[in-house]
Amino acid sequence: MEKDNLVSITEFCNFHQLDIHFIDLLEESGLIQTTVMEHQVYIESGRLESLEKLVRMHRDLEIHADNLDIVAYLVDRMQTLQLEIVQLKNRLKFYEHFLE
Repeated sequence: MEKDNLVSITEFCNFHQLDIHFIDLLEESGLIQTTVMEHQVYIESGRLESLEKLVRMHRDLEIHADNLDIVAYLVDRMQTLQLEIVQLKNRLKFYEHFLE
């Protein structure tokens, strides 16, 4: 893996004023995956958005890091169900067209 696509966890934590232990808890919960290169811990730049979302949930909603896996699952499930509702509404509109 190339370093171009990686962001240092140390820099991320400094920027967001986080304790590195928070990142360890997220990784132990399976919410993020880090990469170790040359004794440094990194995260892929493409996964920063989800990590920042977890940080915002932790800070804004005051959700303990140990419980973020539950909340992340529920948010993901809700988004999946919302997408399914949109798809079902579109199918319903399609069939309503034939009933007119």
